[in-house]
Amino acid sequence: MTARVFLLTPDHEGISIGRRVPTLGYDGVTISSLSLQRSPVPSGSCLGPFEDDEPLRKARSWEDEILTAAGLGLMRRALDCASEYARAHKSGGKPIIAYQEIGF
Repeated sequence: MTARVFLLTPDHEGISIGRRVPTLGYDGVTISSLSLQRSPVPSGSCLGPFEDDEPLRKARSWEDEILTAAGLGLMRRALDCASEYARAHKSGGKPIIAYQEIGF
């Protein structure tokens, strides 16, 4: 299998970028549909050809690492916000974090 990779700018002929998909907590990540219709690719925009799919596997690996880091950051922010709320919100005259089921 020969893999081909190419780079095009958003204003390239025949490229249509769809509406942004709403994401929960991932405000810094833009996800949308992409359509290529009769988009000639200049030879200067091509990378490769590659004899195997190693460049694609590396790109997927980088993507996995970026999404993992984003997920960890999102979880950390959620934990910080929940902890802050549990310390500030009171029920029964004491912060709710003092209750065993919340503190855990």
